[in-house]
Amino acid sequence: MVPNSILIHILLGALAFIHSSGAPLTAFTGTDTLVQQDKVIASLEVFPNFDLNFEVKINSVPEYLKNILHVGTSYNGDTHSRLPAIWLKESENGRYDAARLRIFISTSSTESLRTIGCVPDPFLSVGRWYKVHIRVESNFLRVSYDGVEQCVQRVPPTDGLGKLGKFWASNDRNSPADAEIRNIVYDPVVVRPPLPGSPEPNPPTEPSPELPGRPEPNPPTEPQPEQPQTPTPEQPPAQESGISILKGNVAVRKGHRLTTIDTASIFELSFDIMFTGTRPEATSVLHIGNEFSGYGARLPAVFAEGTAVEVAISSSHQTSAICKTPSLQQDVWVNIRVVVVPGAKMYVLVDGEEVCYANADGMSAPPQKGVSVWASDPWNNAGAADARVRDIRYLPL
Repeated sequence: MVPNSILIHILLGALAFIHSSGAPLTAFTGTDTLVQQDKVIASLEVFPNFDLNFEVKINSVPEYLKNILHVGTSYNGDTHSRLPAIWLKESENGRYDAARLRIFISTSSTESLRTIGCVPDPFLSVGRWYKVHIRVESNFLRVSYDGVEQCVQRVPPTDGLGKLGKFWASNDRNSPADAEIRNIVYDPVVVRPPLPGSPEPNPPTEPSPELPGRPEPNPPTEPQPEQPQTPTPEQPPAQESGISILKGNVAVRKGHRLTTIDTASIFELSFDIMFTGTRPEATSVLHIGNEFSGYGARLPAVFAEGTAVEVAISSSHQTSAICKTPSLQQDVWVNIRVVVVPGAKMYVLVDGEEVCYANADGMSAPPQKGVSVWASDPWNNAGAADARVRDIRYLPL
């Protein structure tokens, strides 16, 4: 079946779902769209690569996770089941004036079906309209608020084929968020396979800012004095450099303090992890910090959701910016590297490959002395992850 370019427009005065031929798929009249459970706005062909724009206004912050919209073939369990699915997170740190979105897409790998996504760090204030842009193309998921990119996640390759699905606001399984959406534009991004013998396409532009050590877009032609290089994901530091926190391997357990270190504003953290089981809750793996949350409390904090790793860092502007890896294979050692650069911008690599980026938008925490390193932290109610860690190294940059 030849993919059709499907645009879904929710206009201020009416909702009109338009097929490439111009024939309407369905229609709805109203200035805004109030999110309601099992509210099917349209039946349409959904694609792994897509471009979605909409505006959202939160009317109240929930006590638990609630759904805003869901595009896909089903609730879960299929490669086309969440393209995307968006939830409103529960109240965090006692805040009821603002909340964060949880944005996920379904994909597949050679191991198993899985869901990948991100929780952009900015809180969305109650009663205000925000423009949200979500795009999946060339193996990257990108999320922007009001034109500012907030999240980048690498996703596995896909065949790019479409399937018949639905556009819910909200889905039929979760409670609906107390929110409104409008001005929706959904457009499949058709990625066609290259012709035999054609050159490889250029890699997608990486999110700004540049990692330390990456070349400038237009390097000067005149000879420059040689500068000492800063270790980057492309240039691993020597094994003897930095602070060796743990040389052997241990099973993580709640409140297990490994040591104390002096932290830096910009740094690299490297460790190996092996999941020995899975837990549905967000459990703790590692935590560098003397408090659970707040400015300078997560330097970083590492959590597990299933067999995916979530790395969180705090800044002067945000309590926690989160970067989530794809699901990792169980009972196999995997290397995780976290690089934090000026401006509280964080990159996470899995076995040397950059998989996600998060922008905490502010100043990194200043250097601190006598900071505890936990495996895992003593505060998380869900406890420790079912995992072992080894070869933990911390390198100030």
